[in-house]
Amino acid sequence: MDVSITESAMWSCLTAHAAWDMNREILQRQGVFRAYGAYKIRFMYPCKDGYVIFLLLGGHIGARGQKALAQWMDREGMSDEFLRNFEWDSFDASTYNDEMARSLSLF
Repeated sequence: MDVSITESAMWSCLTAHAAWDMNREILQRQGVFRAYGAYKIRFMYPCKDGYVIFLLLGGHIGARGQKALAQWMDREGMSDEFLRNFEWDSFDASTYNDEMARSLSLF
């Protein structure tokens, strides 16, 4: 995979203005984990030649990509029943719970 570092940095900062405008919050560096409700889950993973960021999104923003990823994982034998039947269209990260934390640990 070949990705421009400038493009990656731009996308990672895209929500900074909205965070201030909506919540009067200055975003801080948080490391490789992000809070989802009461949980912190990893979103940055080491790879052979660097790192990859994977955001657990659903709804109209992320469902299409997550479904495609889950289908690819299933074809490659890296899936399970929970992932095959997960409802990405209605997934809301604020509802992340114990069952999801355990079942989606392959991400």
